[in-house]
Parts: sequence; C-alpha cells; structure tokens
Amino acid sequence: MNRSQNNRFRILGWPLTASNREIAKQVNTLATYAGLGKSRSLDTDFSFLPSVNRTPDVIDEANKRIEKSENKLLYSLFWFWNSNSVDELAWDLLKEGSVEKAIEIWEKAIFANSKTENEQVTLLDDFEEDEYGAGISISSKNFSNIKNLSVLFLSLTGASTGRVRQDYLRKGTSLANRLFSDEHIEQYAKLIAGDRYVYEPAKALQFYISNVIDSLKQYFPTARLIQTFSAYPIEAKHYINTRFFARPIPDPA
Repeated sequence: MNRSQNNRFRILGWPLTASNREIAKQVNTLATYAGLGKSRSLDTDFSFLPSVNRTPDVIDEANKRIEKSENKLLYSLFWFWNSNSVDELAWDLLKEGSVEKAIEIWEKAIFANSKTENEQVTLLDDFEEDEYGAGISISSKNFSNIKNLSVLFLSLTGASTGRVRQDYLRKGTSLANRLFSDEHIEQYAKLIAGDRYVYEPAKALQFYISNVIDSLKQYFPTARLIQTFSAYPIEAKHYINTRFFARPIPDPA
C-alpha cells in the first residue's frame, strides 16, 4: 500500500501529534544526517515495509507535504497513531517484526466488548465480506486501536509483502468505514490538525478512497475494488463510480 509505505509521517519519524518544535528538531536532525550521506534509523522503519531512502530532497518534500494542517490529517489516515498502552504494545511488536501478534493485540482490544468471550472467535474469523468489525462499539479508548489495525491491514495489502492479501484489504477498508461514520472522527481531526480545523467528511473520505484505489488497482480487478467499498455510504459509492476511471487525484499541495 503506497500511501503507508511512502507516508510523510513514516519518512520523518513523527508521531501524528508532534508539536511544531518537535517537528522542526526532527527535520533538522534528519537533514544533518542526510547531508553527511548517512541515514538515521527510526522506529518507523518497520521490516514489513520497504526501506526508506531519506535523502535531503526526500526529507524536504515530506516536510513540505504536511506543513498544512489539513494535509497532516489526510496523510495521518494512512499511518499509525500511538495513543494508549495497547497501541504501545502493538507498536513494539511491529518494531520486532511480530506482525501477527500485533494484529492479535489490536483485535483483542477492539472486539473485547462486542460479544461474549465465547463468541469472539466467530467475530474474528467468520465475517462476510463487508461485516468485519460490525459488532464493535467505538469509544475514545479504542478509536486509535481500530484506526491502527485498519492501517496495518492496508499496509500488508500489496506486492511489497510478497503476497496480495484480499482479506486484509477487506478488513482494513471495513474498519475505516466505521471510523469515518463515527462521531469521534471530528475529535481526532482536531487533535491532528488543530482546534481551529473544520473537519470536512467528504474531502477526507474521498482522499482515503482515491488513495486506496490508486495504490491497489494494479493488484486487484476493478470489480473487486469497487466491491470492497460496497458497505460505504451512498455518497462514497457515487464518488467511486464517477471518479474511478478519471485521473488520479493529486497529492495535496
């Protein structure tokens, strides 16, 4: 999934909620290393994603791309948010390369209150195509867990991992659909983009859909990608039908 592999937050090693001072310090540090022809390893250099070549130009471009508050939000949709102890544990597992264990940690937290303990196996394994996550209850405590698992599934979808995972595509987009439809998304937007930011649901959703399609259309038939969004709101499906074969939406300036 290109948007995760080449994510500006990943390239610069920023937390999604980094302050301007933290951002400037990190950019200066990376630029210094790059100017000396060296590359500094970061916690975001997960082994399940391709390596990052942090040249001066790459660092500068990444920094410029997310200077605007809105761009921070849009690019954050495809990167991890380390918000609580569950996320920290899963993040540490990802750094170790224990991807399946990280998935288990996030799934356990997400599905803990959706059904009785004896029914959780059914929840995790027996969903129909657009039902994954249908029983979850979204709260401020597990919003980041859901977002992170969605990002991870999409990050693992595509040829870079050596295997095209349709099940991960389905699960990642299904979880994202539930986040976009939840009231906590506006709180998240202000946390990332600032208190003055006015969240525009249509713009965020269209950016998300267009980037998923642009990144994965070389791996999946058109019908499969369209079906992936079958449970999304009617406005999203209309957008897909009218824009799927149009020019890819350019990155935000």
